[in-house]
Amino acid sequence: MRHRGPDQHFPYGYHRAVTVAFLCAALALFCMGAFLLFDAVSALLAFEHPTIGTVVVLG
Repeated sequence: MRHRGPDQHFPYGYHRAVTVAFLCAALALFCMGAFLLFDAVSALLAFEHPTIGTVVVLG
């Protein structure tokens, strides 16, 4: 898609459209990582312990 030539709607080609899509994907990954980091740090500072469920194997 990046190497398509310019047309009426995109006079400079499609290179910037691919760049914007990459930027959106990178931003989504960064936001998810920041959320996970915040969640882990806040749980660590609040001294929360994860609950471990009991599993009964073979009766």
